[in-house]
Amino acid sequence: MNSKEAERYEFPLFYCCYLLRSQAPRYTKHTYVGSTPNPIRRLRQHNGEISAGAWKTNKKRPCRISGMEYG
Repeated sequence: MNSKEAERYEFPLFYCCYLLRSQAPRYTKHTYVGSTPNPIRRLRQHNGEISAGAWKTNKKRPCRISGMEYG
């Protein structure tokens, strides 16, 4: 992104980092860290409820959000 693109970019009002933990019995110690402006939608993507991304956690479903940091 160049400086002109950065000037036009609208930052989201909310953006966070999140920590997922697998709930699958075989993977209970596995975690994943990501960032998003919409953590609920992103969790649904990780759990396969809606499409788009999240291939890294597809074998460790279901996941839950264990932590989130914003500000």
